[in-house]
Amino acid sequence: MNSKYTDSCAEIVGKNIKKVTLALKITVCVLAALMIFLAVALIIDIVGLTIEHTLEAGDKLPSAVSLSGKSNARYEFGDYDGEFTVPGEYEFYIISGSRRFKVKLTVEDTTAPRAELLQLYVNKGGPYPSAIDFFKNVTDASEVTARFKNGVNPSELGEYDIELELSDAYGNKRNYKTKMILITDTVPPVISGPSAITGYLGEAVAYRKDIVVTDNCFGEVKLDVDTSKVNPDKAGTYKVIYTATDAAGNASTFELNLTIVAERVTYEALMEQVGTLAAQLGITKNMTKEEQVKRIYGYVNSPNLSASTANIKFFDESNTDRSDWIREAALTLRAGSGDCYSYFAVSKAFFEYFGIENRDIERSKGVTTQSGTHFWSMVNIGTAENPQWYYYDATRLKTPHASGNACLFTESQLVDYNTNKQKGFLTYDHAGYPTASTKIINTGYAW
Repeated sequence: MNSKYTDSCAEIVGKNIKKVTLALKITVCVLAALMIFLAVALIIDIVGLTIEHTLEAGDKLPSAVSLSGKSNARYEFGDYDGEFTVPGEYEFYIISGSRRFKVKLTVEDTTAPRAELLQLYVNKGGPYPSAIDFFKNVTDASEVTARFKNGVNPSELGEYDIELELSDAYGNKRNYKTKMILITDTVPPVISGPSAITGYLGEAVAYRKDIVVTDNCFGEVKLDVDTSKVNPDKAGTYKVIYTATDAAGNASTFELNLTIVAERVTYEALMEQVGTLAAQLGITKNMTKEEQVKRIYGYVNSPNLSASTANIKFFDESNTDRSDWIREAALTLRAGSGDCYSYFAVSKAFFEYFGIENRDIERSKGVTTQSGTHFWSMVNIGTAENPQWYYYDATRLKTPHASGNACLFTESQLVDYNTNKQKGFLTYDHAGYPTASTKIINTGYAW
């Protein structure tokens, strides 16, 4: 064997081994440096994984994105419902991608109760008001109590200065001054309401709806409704008599006519009614489905109108027994008021008229502390071949649900509401329903 050739091969192999060894050393060093960098970065990140935040009781918790500064962040409340109204210490998490941030929330109550102060007229024979009776629309994050700060002995007719203190469970206080006027009450209550109402065979009549009783003096007013002349099983017009009696024994009466009618509402008749209304509102069939749905929501929900001027006023009672959405829609349009089923039925009537595919949704029972049930819809603003399903709820709900926009919202927005606003309120069995679109149309969704 040629020794020079052998030596040359050995030299080449040796050099290659050195190169490989050097490369491995460089690779190991790079990996080590990378691991050190990641470790340092992780340590830095871990240091910032706990977010401390202080919230005034009653204020709204900032969004997970704004609190963490991380995009696509969401809260993981655990056993909490996301409504932090009671002072105390809370711990939960923010999830952003693969990261988990602990939130240490301190809820404190440093604000005195707020209320409207009243000046009360009181009958000399009583009843006499307690300290809290001088206030209305009291708001606070905890239980509120009131006390007199000065002694009052109302023995003679005339004005009495009243000094009051309103305080909450956490020691926040506010002082008020008002007057109590002691009189001999001889003025009867005043009853006001419509001159006539309509009822339907087989349906309960809301006799007290839209009836308002006022009195000049402090004290409970008793309202009796005499329906003895009404035959609810026979069409006709009947006299209903209301009697209001105040604490001093002063009484007044009020009469109205109740007309009981028998009526069957057909789908065709409802479509004709909705078509006429749609033409008046300028909602046309050449609009896109998205625009039609938004315009329908604008009419049914009336977001820019007050509770007293809304097209359909919220009254926690349906106009029917909820067995017939067609009849409910027709009667709601006539009455101008109703509950969630009423808003659902009128919206559905519009969807049917414009050929907008829709699905009826009823809240699952036993998933929320809210009494009763709730109704809303899914609508397809796309096509049969390319569907775009969204949730839609036009109900004008009472506080804390009243403000906001629940038109065309996604599954993630529905989950956000169930998690962060009213736990479980929009929970339903998804089986058999289409999948909601993920594209956000309603960027201002805040029911």
